Amino acid sequence: EAAPGDVVAVEGPNGSGKSTLLAAAAGLLPADHASVRPGSVGYSPERAGVLPRVPLQRWLLGLARTAGLGRDESARRAGDLLARLGLVHASAMSLHALSRGNAQRALVAQALLADPDLLVLDEPSGGMDADGVSRVAAEIRRAAGRRAVVLVARHPTAPLPLPSGVTWRLCERGGHPAAGRRRRAGRLRLAG
Repeated sequence: EAAPGDVVAVEGPNGSGKSTLLAAAAGLLPADHASVRPGSVGYSPERAGVLPRVPLQRWLLGLARTAGLGRDESARRAGDLLARLGLVHASAMSLHALSRGNAQRALVAQALLADPDLLVLDEPSGGMDADGVSRVAAEIRRAAGRRAVVLVARHPTAPLPLPSGVTWRLCERGGHPAAGRRRRAGRLRLAG
C-alpha cells in the first residue's frame, strides 16, 4: 500500500519485474479488480523506444493540451518544467536528437506536466549526470510534498537519492527477497 505523499523505491536486479510492476501501477498492464489507482497518473518509462522528431518544448505543449490544460497553463507548465529540469537550452531541439540523459529528463517532464496524483518513474536517472539526478530528486520531493504517491524504480548502477520512505525489493526468479524497510505480500493498493 502507498498513501498520498509516500515515496516508494522499487529495487531489484535486472529481470526481477520492476518495470512490469510500475507499468501495472500506471495502468498500462491489466491489474486485478482489487487495484485502486488515483485519478491522474504520470508515467516515465525507463527509456523511450523512438522519440519523435518534434522540438522538446512543442512536444511538452502538445502533451499538456492533450491532458486538458489550457493554452496559457500548458505554456507556463512546460516552461517551468524545462527550467526546473535544466532543459531550457534544449527546448528547441528535436527529441530524437537529445542525449540519453536529456531524453530521460524530458520523459520525467512529460510525466509531471499535469501534476499527477500518482507519479511512476522507471529508473529515471539512467544516463544522467549529477545535475540531472539532483534535479529529478528535487522533482520527486516536490511531487511528494503536494501529496502525490511516487513510485520510483532504482537500479544499483544508477543511484538516485530519495526522501526516506518505503523500499520494495524484488528478487530474481526463484530467489529470496532481500530485507527492506517494509515488505508486504499481495496486491498493490494506492490509498487516496
